[in-house]
Amino acid sequence: MVAADITDPQAVFTDPVAGAILDLGEPVVIVLAGVLHCVDDPIAVAGHYMRAAAPGSFLVVCDYVTENDILRARIEALMAATAPSWRVRRARDVDDILRGTAVLRPGAGDVAHWRPDRTPLRSITGMPPSLSLYGAVARISRSKYAGLYLCWPHSRSSR
Repeated sequence: MVAADITDPQAVFTDPVAGAILDLGEPVVIVLAGVLHCVDDPIAVAGHYMRAAAPGSFLVVCDYVTENDILRARIEALMAATAPSWRVRRARDVDDILRGTAVLRPGAGDVAHWRPDRTPLRSITGMPPSLSLYGAVARISRSKYAGLYLCWPHSRSSR
């Protein structure tokens, strides 16, 4: 275990424990599960780790999401006493973290659906139906054109 601030990737990468087990020249799996709800800017944090990762690396994300604004506000208010930056996001917020990656099957969604043969987490924990753990596994794209859309003219006659 590395005792460092997840929002400070340099501190994580220079930690002696991380240095002993990580070779960032080789593909790695970056697991951001159970932590993103404590991060104010998950896109920036995930971006730092993805840029440091070698080609062939993967990103795993999982975060609490709800589209219910009232439930989001209630949970954040309840958690404010212990974790002031605790956030419940929308699914599109997690999708934004995954932008520029190749999301693998079964795709981004409620992780309880990944293993339909198992008892859903919400039935064990009493988690409300409108709150889910939304996640994905993705291959990190190393192309400089990832996310870049090029538009070509329909005709070359304008040259």
